Parts: sequence; C-alpha cells; structure tokens
Amino acid sequence: MLRLCVVGVGTVLVSAWAAAPAQAINLTISGSDFNSGPLCGLAGTCGTGTVAGTLNTTAFPNGFGSFFTTPYGRLGATNAQQATGGIGFGISTLSTTFTLAGADLTKPLKFTFDYAFAGNSGTNDTFGALLFRPGTIVPVGVFSTNTLTSGVTGQVAFVDDSLFTTAGTYTLTFGLIEAIGGGNSAAGFDNVSIRSVPVPPGVAGTLLLGLLTGRKLRQRAKTQA
Repeated sequence: MLRLCVVGVGTVLVSAWAAAPAQAINLTISGSDFNSGPLCGLAGTCGTGTVAGTLNTTAFPNGFGSFFTTPYGRLGATNAQQATGGIGFGISTLSTTFTLAGADLTKPLKFTFDYAFAGNSGTNDTFGALLFRPGTIVPVGVFSTNTLTSGVTGQVAFVDDSLFTTAGTYTLTFGLIEAIGGGNSAAGFDNVSIRSVPVPPGVAGTLLLGLLTGRKLRQRAKTQA
C-alpha cells in the first residue's frame, strides 16, 4: 500500500511504500513432462532424454556434451544414438499444456527454457517453439534457430507482454524440422519456466507520484483560466 503525505497546497510526498498483495505465478515444467504427438513416430526419435544416454553424453557436435543434468525433452534421435545418427529427415514435436488465470496476467511474465542443438546439418535444420493461445489454432512463434555448426547450448529468456494475453489453457510445442539431405541433427530442452516479474516499488511509487502531480497541475490550470 502507498502512503501519501500532503504538505501545503499541491505538494505530494511519497512517505513509504509496501508492495500490495498480488497474484504471482511461478510455473516450472520439466522437458520430460512434454508429450509426443503423431509426428514422433519415426523410430522413437522424440520423448524423454536420459542424462546417461549416448545423445546427452557424447561431445559436440555429435551430442549434447552432458549439457543436461536431469531428464529432458528429446527431439531428433533416440537416447542410444548420437545427434548425427538418428533419422536424417522429418519432423519431431513434443507438447504440453498449462493454464493461466486472469490474475496471473496482471504482471509481466518472464518465459525461459534451456536447450541444446547439435549435429552436422549446418543451417539446414530448424529447432523452435510455438505457443497456441486459448481457443486458437494458429500458433505464435516463440523461438527459432537454424544456425547449427559445431553445436549450440544456451538459455532463452525474455519478458513479452504480448505473448500471454488471455486467461485459459495454453499449448506449448517444441519442434525439430530436419530437411532432406545436408546432414543430421538433434535437439533437447528442459527447465521451462513462466514467472511473474515484480514491479520495483520505487518505480511504481514514481509513476503514481507523477500521475498525482500532473492531475494537480491540470486542476490549477483550469482554475486560473
């Protein structure tokens, strides 16, 4: 709650700030919790990746270089294969759903996940993520990369108010598209997170102070007119 002290005429001072209780979401989804769809029927090329599997333990560019330390979402190869040894072409997808309430959308949301992308396909193959908003059949592109030379690992993290706009059930899909010819690849992902980003109290206090000051100036201008 913001406490205001009025001193004289038209002077507003912020004396103290305490964050008001607000809805906060802290959602974490393991890559192993994603489900395979009809596009994952090619020799078990997508599913849960194992930490000790050949795909994870093989060094780049033929594997993920032990990047994953917990079970993860696996695309493009089996656990016993290297990234360069799976199916050479096709589409692999893994999906999950999650629900956001209206109160979850009152603050900016930060979306993050860890990923690895390895193989010898150069820039021919594409790994990415799509988001289906509630009640829609046309997805929103969240992330995409096809730059694959000696292997890529990293974390995708961003705050985007335009991504999560509606209360309801969302579907998040990770996919790997392997083109015909030009080598082979595999991808993995884990630690998908959606969290509320708190608004710094000082920022909120400054914004409110500016609003109140502007309103007072407008009222004074009307009185003098």
